Amino acid sequence: MSLLEADPIYKPFNYPWAYDAWLQQQRIHWIPEEVPLADDVKDWKTKLSNVEKNLLTQIFRFFTQADIEVNNCYMRHYSNIFKPTEICMMLASFSNMETIHIAAYSYLLDTIGMPESEYQAFLKYDAMRKKYEYMLEFEESKKHDKKHVAKTLAVFGAFTEGLQLFASFAILLNFQRFGKMKGMGQIIAWSARDETLHTNSIIMLFNTFIKENNEIWDNEFKEELYSACRTIVELEDEFIKLAFDLGDVKGLSAEEVRNYIRYVANRRLMQLGLESIYDVNDNPIPWLDEILNGVEHTNFFENRVTEYSRAATQGTWEEAFTENDTNNSSVNNLKQSAIKFILLLIIMIFLSNLASSLIAYSVGHFIIQNTYSIQDITYEETIVPLWSFRLPLLLSNFHALACGFVSSIVVSILLPKKSKELSNKMLDLTLFILKTFLTPIIPIFVLGLALKMQHDQVLSIIFKDYSIIFIIIASATYLYVFLLYGAANSFKITSWIASISNMIPAFITAMSTMSSNATMPLTLEGSKKNVKQPDIASSVIPITASFHLVAIDTVGTGSSIAIVDYDGNCFVERNSASNNHVESFFQILNTLFDKHNYNYDKIDHLAVVVGPGSFTGIRVGISAAQGINLVTNKPLHGVNALEVQAYTISLLCTNSKKNIRAIIKNAQGFYTQLFDFNLLPLSGPTAARDPGSKCHATSSDCITHMDCNLNASHAGLLVHYRLKNKQKLNEVEALYLNEPQYMKSL
Repeated sequence: MSLLEADPIYKPFNYPWAYDAWLQQQRIHWIPEEVPLADDVKDWKTKLSNVEKNLLTQIFRFFTQADIEVNNCYMRHYSNIFKPTEICMMLASFSNMETIHIAAYSYLLDTIGMPESEYQAFLKYDAMRKKYEYMLEFEESKKHDKKHVAKTLAVFGAFTEGLQLFASFAILLNFQRFGKMKGMGQIIAWSARDETLHTNSIIMLFNTFIKENNEIWDNEFKEELYSACRTIVELEDEFIKLAFDLGDVKGLSAEEVRNYIRYVANRRLMQLGLESIYDVNDNPIPWLDEILNGVEHTNFFENRVTEYSRAATQGTWEEAFTENDTNNSSVNNLKQSAIKFILLLIIMIFLSNLASSLIAYSVGHFIIQNTYSIQDITYEETIVPLWSFRLPLLLSNFHALACGFVSSIVVSILLPKKSKELSNKMLDLTLFILKTFLTPIIPIFVLGLALKMQHDQVLSIIFKDYSIIFIIIASATYLYVFLLYGAANSFKITSWIASISNMIPAFITAMSTMSSNATMPLTLEGSKKNVKQPDIASSVIPITASFHLVAIDTVGTGSSIAIVDYDGNCFVERNSASNNHVESFFQILNTLFDKHNYNYDKIDHLAVVVGPGSFTGIRVGISAAQGINLVTNKPLHGVNALEVQAYTISLLCTNSKKNIRAIIKNAQGFYTQLFDFNLLPLSGPTAARDPGSKCHATSSDCITHMDCNLNASHAGLLVHYRLKNKQKLNEVEALYLNEPQYMKSL
């Protein structure tokens, strides 16, 4: 049995790894519409610089075409050569996924408004046209030449999907690091995951083909592969030069990308059984590992694909609910006991002030008063400032504080997201300035102050009569640090020394500037370093409210679960397997939670789609939601699929005041319901044999749209919308409509 011969019997498999790859591809299936791109449109129009837009445009011009050529190789080349069923299944699933990539990239380009003329613009640029023409050299006429077959596997599997595309992935994923083009980043991250599976599997196919046809594995053929690798790297160099023709962008340079493709090329060559040829041993873009599912690069290129699963995690009801008791984080516990936490905070502040007052009184009354008397220091000359700007007083301190107080309340209420982002940026900027510029020059400032005192002939008097005060202040401060952080760390001497060193910058700043305002950022930074759980320090100032909603949709043929946060950001996992709700539910739930570091006690609201749809799916979704509700004691809301459909229609017609008629179709027939433009129901959900009957409105009276590609993210966003607009939310009650006969008898 060989790769070039068909086996009439399905099992046993001769190449079980190919079936594993096929199964893995099914488990990580996705569609473009799962990714919201509204923010990407805003980013493209308002946030991106001309340099960044130019870089993305150059990448986009060839990106879709590259995957078209890869898919052509699967469809026209591989499918005509390799015969075993499991191999064909693997190749067909990969080809199908390439069509998803093509549609996703096109969906992205169309959404941000790039004209269709750009799809063929790559032919105008030598760097892109050469890449395209090189791919076309592997035409079908040589498909029966074994060396050509093997070379095609290497070029498309290792050097195109596994190298050329990853240069573009690195460039595109860089934007996600800085909060830009996040929808694009999600599409690229999923595509990179798919391409890794394809690359590893095609290289396995190459190695198997070489093993079965070892006569072609000679030095001449190896040199052909080295030459092909060098050619593709050179073509990528030209393409990178074109892409960065307006200069580097924040976080990434052309030189880093050039080194990265050589780093990847070395690993692809080694996977093919060859030697590395480039002097790049370390990954020049280490942050890319974290984005690509947090997998180390050695594993990312070399591990078996079975480790790269979206729904491989198994789960049970018991494991899911016991997880609620074992995965509690400190911050979530504080949020759940907010009143106790605030009372504890007030008590700690009171005790801290009381202790400092007692120390100050005791030192002043019992130590200082009995050890020295304050000297009268007179100056022969009047001290004058070196510069006097003579600026007029704009506001009194009182009015300035009042304006700041009022404006902070108004901004935090009207623009919570922007004010939070701005405050975080200001805090980061303040810390950067303090640590980078001010803290290093404090010794110079102190030395200058000492020289000034010496010039005025008062330094000896200050040291003689006031040094004890500085010693007492320092001793009291570090006694505080010792008691607070020493107790927290069981009075371990190493932990105490570390705590002292972390607080030194704040102490020196306070002593030299006599300003608590200047000290506070460094004090907070030192506090975070001194505690075992820095998130507690972050939660104290400011204490912020959070919102997390988990939505469940199992009424269709597949299942999906989504997390929606306060700002409307969505994270969704889905399983499109037909009628597999029970088996897949906790697999995708655990995958979603693991991927986003989430657990049950972060949930603030629950939502579940109650129908109409699959009878089993409705029961599974409602039972799961009620079970989670029982454990978390969080509000549970029910929405029907027609409401969700109406919400998606409203997003497409934001300026319309017409009514909305939602229509959904499944195996039992059509379902319809009428809503006004605020998504308030004007009729109840109705089952109909065709979309024209019982719709309560004509097409001229309302907006009509029929779509079956809904998932939990849409349901979650609907509940998010209703909560923010204080609209009524329904309790959970199953909506069957065309229920089976045995349900009617109940």
